[in-house]
Amino acid sequence: MSRSFKPLTSAEVKKRLQKHPRWRVGKNKITIKLEFANFVEAFAFLKKVAKVAEEVKHHPNIYNSYKIVRLEIFTHDIEGLSTADVRLVQELDPLIHDSNRRKGGKID
Repeated sequence: MSRSFKPLTSAEVKKRLQKHPRWRVGKNKITIKLEFANFVEAFAFLKKVAKVAEEVKHHPNIYNSYKIVRLEIFTHDIEGLSTADVRLVQELDPLIHDSNRRKGGKID
């Protein structure tokens, strides 16, 4: 069964994500790049991301190279941004804040 998504412009997404300044909003995607202390901590974070993504039924593209994690969020069905992307960022942001604060990671 296909889900329907409300498309949003980049400007609309930026406005909705004002309380989440770590995320970069592009024309058709939302991204964040994180650096953890090591691979194990990066991978532990990714397990948490997977759990949240399953719960909200919306999944980011995930890129991992040793201790670097990059998340890329957009709605594949519309090849752009939607309310589902905003919701996923809102759900993931506390994880990012907590993981980086505890593990000495940094956000790029």
